[in-house]
Amino acid sequence: MTILNNIPLVGILIGIMLLIIVIPNRKGYVQNRRAKLILVSIIALNTYSQIDSYLYYNDLIDSGWIGLSYLYYHLYGVLFYFFVFSLFREQINYKIWGTVILVYTLLRGLFLFTLPDISDQIEADSFLSILIFIDYAIALLLNIAFLVLAYFKLKRINFSVSLTGVEKVNYTWLKRLIIISIIIYVAIIQSDLVSYFTDMALETQFKIESLITNIFFFAMAYFAIRFPIFSIYGDFKDDTTTAGIKYAKSSLKSSESNELWNKIQVVMKDDKAYRNPEYRLNDLSSAAGKSLHHVSQVINEKTGMSFSDFVNKFRVEEAKELLVSSKTSHFTILAIAYDVGFNSKTTFYNAFKKECGITPTRYRRNSEKQ
Repeated sequence: MTILNNIPLVGILIGIMLLIIVIPNRKGYVQNRRAKLILVSIIALNTYSQIDSYLYYNDLIDSGWIGLSYLYYHLYGVLFYFFVFSLFREQINYKIWGTVILVYTLLRGLFLFTLPDISDQIEADSFLSILIFIDYAIALLLNIAFLVLAYFKLKRINFSVSLTGVEKVNYTWLKRLIIISIIIYVAIIQSDLVSYFTDMALETQFKIESLITNIFFFAMAYFAIRFPIFSIYGDFKDDTTTAGIKYAKSSLKSSESNELWNKIQVVMKDDKAYRNPEYRLNDLSSAAGKSLHHVSQVINEKTGMSFSDFVNKFRVEEAKELLVSSKTSHFTILAIAYDVGFNSKTTFYNAFKKECGITPTRYRRNSEKQ
């Protein structure tokens, strides 16, 4: 059993490696801050769970904190579900969902901490054993349920954009990672059933589960390194090359098109949504209450622009006002670029020159001469 005792060390090393990769945002992993925070939480919880298991298996610390990771076991599926929504900036009420999950976590904690010493009595007390088995099974089923929901959410994503070959590969592998996760949790359930009905020692059962979860952790690390699957959410371009063919069979009527265009104008002009540097077609679609396809169609028909050019036009227009305003004359050009929603100086200069024909620096100098 020495090998099984030390298996969690592999998971700890992989977890630390993933955190080193993701947190500093190397190679552009997870540009969305909320998605990045959730991903870091998933990795951190899994790493803590492996540390907890290693200490428990090797009797290194005699403390009530050992085994605490079991309390958070049901969070993996939920967090991955949140991750998928955040990754593509889909609308979800995090406060309500978060409150429900928090209440369930507290109820589990209250249930577990009021039980007698599990390690001494679980195998001797059949009723206690059944209670723990039911609680664990519910946690596993919740993980599977939310992973399945996350997978179908991914399948239903309508980008209404043209993905590059690399982005298509990343998107495919992200779905495969979720499938592997579901298979892993189903395997754990099968392992639990076998151990429960064969009177396998509880500690041996936990060690086998630790081995199985490490397989998932290894797969996650491999995909993150081999395919930057978590950077799938990027600056996607609308596919305007075949706009006529693409929208030929659209169900959007002329009156609805005008109404939608007015809504888009309100969101962009009045709400100044473009100031968000991570603003995407998904966000505008949710704000306007229409599908991605219809929003993209209206923008293309009314302006002949791609979504990114359409948003940048609003940013450039406000930047032009700030560049010549006496109130913001002390602002640097980079500060103005960030203020209107650009996330880099290069992107701002390119968009500004495309729109105005000159650089922001020249535009400001010309206004000062007048």
